[in-house]
Amino acid sequence: MNKFFRKTILVFLCVSMFFVFSSCEKKAEEEKVDNETVTEETATDESAGDVVEETKQEDSFKMMDVEGVIYVHRAAVYTETDEGKMKWVAETSLGDVALYLGEKKKAKRTDNQERTFFHIMLNDKEYWIQDYCYEPNTVLGFISADNTILYKSESLTAATDEFIPKYFMVAIYKDSLESSNKKFLKIATYCPELYRSWVVKEKFVKRDFVEMGTNDVEAMVLAEVAMDSKNETIQAELFQNAIDVDSKYSDDIAELQNLAKVKAKEAKFLKTLETEKLSKKFVVLNDVALLSIPNKAEAREKEVVKEGDILQAYKKVTINDDGLDVTWLYVQTKQKKGWIKDTSLEEK
Repeated sequence: MNKFFRKTILVFLCVSMFFVFSSCEKKAEEEKVDNETVTEETATDESAGDVVEETKQEDSFKMMDVEGVIYVHRAAVYTETDEGKMKWVAETSLGDVALYLGEKKKAKRTDNQERTFFHIMLNDKEYWIQDYCYEPNTVLGFISADNTILYKSESLTAATDEFIPKYFMVAIYKDSLESSNKKFLKIATYCPELYRSWVVKEKFVKRDFVEMGTNDVEAMVLAEVAMDSKNETIQAELFQNAIDVDSKYSDDIAELQNLAKVKAKEAKFLKTLETEKLSKKFVVLNDVALLSIPNKAEAREKEVVKEGDILQAYKKVTINDDGLDVTWLYVQTKQKKGWIKDTSLEEK
């Protein structure tokens, strides 16, 4: 009996030891599998991070070495100081082509005004330039039709009530040149004639109203720079250079030269006036053309304002005309602005 009991106990102990050993082996195997899984997941996460980082670098490299056009004459370029501020160093010319170096950021100028800057290379030197006057991956063109309407998108239903004046320079995004939509071009420009914002980015105009011919653009750049010049000798030389270019716009440029002379004469006349600042609104009593100066005999007629239009007045001047005092107001409604007699208005 005792012998049988001892055998039973021995068998029980052996079986128990087997199960304990098996359980430990299984647990060790599971831990091994878990460790391998965690290691694999961690490796996957790390490699994914590497892929993201590589993708960012690839995107950055793709944006580098892309040329873009400067579409504002005498736009400033800057260098970055040790304090991270942008210091003015030079001016550029309308139509200059700069290489985009792949970096765009906000920074303060030395006058503490914060602006957005592109990092560029121009004439083998690195600079920073404000984003209002430069756009990567663009070419230069100009508006060839009167009052070309801006569109918000490539849709005929997306028209705005703002327009770009004829001959105004614009930057054309290269991707829109290759777009399947042949009705529109995507543009950037800086236009003080606009009333909502002078800065235009990624807006659209009809393709038929944009001139991109190499000689035509070269001639119009010279003409636009001439219009901006206050020196008569330099202005005359630039206009002649523009006319000498083999362009189909030579006659238009000759007209612009005459217009520049008229505007210079008007500017001298306006300097002789003692104007009074004003901030009032008026209603137009009858359809009438706004004038370039408060002198009907010498003025150019500009846009027509309609009866019932609301005008904002900014200046007021009274001029003696053949013994009679005539009061003129300088007014604006959207993009229409000029001088008008107060007899055509009623205060709102």
